[in-house]
Amino acid sequence: VSRVTQTIRLDGTEFELAAGETIHTENSYKYDLAEFDRITFRGGFQRRAIWSDPKAYFSVLYLTVR
Repeated sequence: VSRVTQTIRLDGTEFELAAGETIHTENSYKYDLAEFDRITFRGGFQRRAIWSDPKAYFSVLYLTVR
């Protein structure tokens, strides 16, 4: 939440924020690997590698364009 009215410059672009204005920063979705593979396949990607914690609570996937 912006505490004051301000102008932010990011990579040559200016953004105006009013006092009290919020910025939406994330949507978090949880998928098991099979569902994630289906979603990414429909989007034209395929999984090449996966890195995960020992309990598979968190993973990082390496995708390439099919």
